[in-house]
Amino acid sequence: MKSKETLKLTFIALFSFLFQYYLSRSSVSEALSKRIEIATPISNFLRVQEGLFLYRRGLDPYEGGIYFQSPLLLFLHFTFELLGGVDAIRMLYSFLTVANGWFVYSISKKFQENRKRRELYAGTSSLWIYIIYLLNPLTFLPTIACSSDVVLNFFTLTFVYFAIQGYQVGYACTTALSLFINPSTISLVLPSYYILRRSNQNVHLSKTLIIFLFYMSCLVFGSAILLNSYNFLMAPLHVYRNAHDLSPNIGLWWYFFTEVFEEFRLFFLFVFSVAPVMFIIPITIRLRKLPLIATVLMMGIHGIFKIYPSIADYSLFVSLLPIFGKVQENMKYSLLANNVIVFAFVLGTTFYHSWITLGCGNANFFYASNLILAIGISLKAMDFLRAVLMIEWKSEHPEKRDESLVQVP
Repeated sequence: MKSKETLKLTFIALFSFLFQYYLSRSSVSEALSKRIEIATPISNFLRVQEGLFLYRRGLDPYEGGIYFQSPLLLFLHFTFELLGGVDAIRMLYSFLTVANGWFVYSISKKFQENRKRRELYAGTSSLWIYIIYLLNPLTFLPTIACSSDVVLNFFTLTFVYFAIQGYQVGYACTTALSLFINPSTISLVLPSYYILRRSNQNVHLSKTLIIFLFYMSCLVFGSAILLNSYNFLMAPLHVYRNAHDLSPNIGLWWYFFTEVFEEFRLFFLFVFSVAPVMFIIPITIRLRKLPLIATVLMMGIHGIFKIYPSIADYSLFVSLLPIFGKVQENMKYSLLANNVIVFAFVLGTTFYHSWITLGCGNANFFYASNLILAIGISLKAMDFLRAVLMIEWKSEHPEKRDESLVQVP
């Protein structure tokens, strides 16, 4: 039975890899890389290539106001370009997406074997979750466009995977890697640490913190030596402090800061930056016995409030939900939320084309579709949380399992 499943996994992985790699070498890749839903001013493949161009010529890639990603991403592209040119980089992105699928499969497999929480994790098979992830357009379109968000998702799933396996050293190292390459994943650190503690009772915070700080120090000083500069440390601060590039995207920041008065700019930058952080502690405390659910919820919230989001930021949240099959069965508004999300993407594409290409629309219509998308993701997250709390309450009160719950007005 296991050999058949392994064969299926291998076939799906090979098909997904070849499909994405083939399209990434075609004109489809260039067309997708120009789509604002897929490539942002930060994650665009062209921006990374421009940063790489400056680095190869001995110039600081962070001085031109073009490249704002982690030095690790720069070194990764530089290494693979030496090995096989741009095609090797495209192959890397296709491989990372398949690896992400394997992480999702492993996470699902691990938790569906948890008999203590059968009422939450039983449902969709791990193989189908693997297929759903790899064949999800939110997953493979950024890969074809070589969006660096694919790499960010890889490191995010890596430290969540090590947390689930209970590997303290691996978790600390990969958390440092993830934060170094994508500081906004700090919202996932606390709930994922609870996963680690539940998976391994021998974990100590002090030891984890020491390993994390040591590895982070190695990354910082190693990058400084290779770049001969510490300018890369200011890149994330520059992105979040200034919101420097107000190019249209599917996020909530850009339009707001084109309209706000300069006197209030700093205040609202603070508000937008703090908003996702405010959810970390209450969600983690309330769901401390269900840390994976808290982590998945924070992934959805992270995508909503990210300054330059793309569809890749929503792919993890949407693809990990099927792990909780029983929860999805108790969600009331799944159909509505899914339709709202699809409607928002179709509407956004139409409005953007009307605004930029045809010149018969304006930014208000496109931003309205972004608000609809945020509402759809929020509705899905809230409905998911409601279903989790309902199942948890009924499992603690089995005598009232058949009673219907009524919301207090």
